[in-house]
Amino acid sequence: MDDQPARPSTPRIRVLSAADRALLLDHLRAVARDERPCPGVATLADVIGCGETPVVRFLQSLEDDGTIKVERRTGGRRRLRIDACWTAWSGGRMRVKAE
Repeated sequence: MDDQPARPSTPRIRVLSAADRALLLDHLRAVARDERPCPGVATLADVIGCGETPVVRFLQSLEDDGTIKVERRTGGRRRLRIDACWTAWSGGRMRVKAE
């Protein structure tokens, strides 16, 4: 018998299915068409019920191939263009005004 404890298995990062990718693209198109604020990665992950890492990778691949364009501003604000439509700017981090 081996006295070594079993190594914990490394969780595998889910690869998005074609249906998941299509659902995310449809969601992004709807957000842009309705000029709603750019959704965050956590929101998009909730749309398809997965973790954030596969969503980040998918968004990066869309940006790399020119399907989407992302503009980023200071304070975490961003907007996204897909099919010639822009989302509204996301809210970014909240600032507290000095009194």
